[in-house]
Amino acid sequence: MTRQRLFNAEFIILAQQGSIPVRITEVAIDVVNETVSSEAARDRLKAVASVTFDGCFAVHNLKIIQGKSGLHVAMPSIPLTDRCPQCSSKNPYRHRFCSNCGERLGEMRGWKDDQGRVRLYEDVAHPITQKFRGEIHDAVIKDYKLTLTER
Repeated sequence: MTRQRLFNAEFIILAQQGSIPVRITEVAIDVVNETVSSEAARDRLKAVASVTFDGCFAVHNLKIIQGKSGLHVAMPSIPLTDRCPQCSSKNPYRHRFCSNCGERLGEMRGWKDDQGRVRLYEDVAHPITQKFRGEIHDAVIKDYKLTLTER
């Protein structure tokens, strides 16, 4: 366990220093269409992307979202969950009632962020540095815009 942590720390330091070059070798874009159920979601969610790094590692389900200040690339995430006190089934924090037994769940469940908001989702994969986040954002948005012009 200690060795693994040391390796991860060494890898992160090398990656931050640019000693381990990682290239984006492919971006695949699926533009959202009328199949998205809610009109509000369709207005904000523009596309879903997959990114391949060095031709050997892929990250799927990056979302291209229209924000107030322009397009944003959200990393893939999963809903955070806890267990029902009655039946022990997993339920996302967003749920007010257990999806298995119907028991009412507590109002203030989950972890809070720095602004006191409950975190409802957790990233499955994300860049460590702001620089690499920018590279991913730029590549995905560029391919998204190119896909739109080819339609």
